[in-house]
Amino acid sequence: MEMDPYIRPDRNNKEFTALRKTVNIVCKSETFLRNIMLILERSDIHFNWFLNKRDNLFILQTRKNDEINKFYIFIYGTSHEKIRLSRKYEKMTDLICKIGGGHNVA
Repeated sequence: MEMDPYIRPDRNNKEFTALRKTVNIVCKSETFLRNIMLILERSDIHFNWFLNKRDNLFILQTRKNDEINKFYIFIYGTSHEKIRLSRKYEKMTDLICKIGGGHNVA
């Protein structure tokens, strides 16, 4: 899978998080998040769509181990360690270890 430059996590209001066995992509822009969802679906990565009405945030979420593993490979498979957000990378790597994902990314 080739990494699309538009879904790398950033430090603004668009980021992905790995908590427990869940991956969320959170954004205030519905259009931006729908475009991310299309990019992921083209790579056979499927997330559920939510709207957090209280905070007016749009959320893509998955708890499926195989989808988490595919997302990890998609985000980090072709990335260089110098451009990664190390804290996010470490959280995702820890999550992959928890779910037994067998794909390591250098």
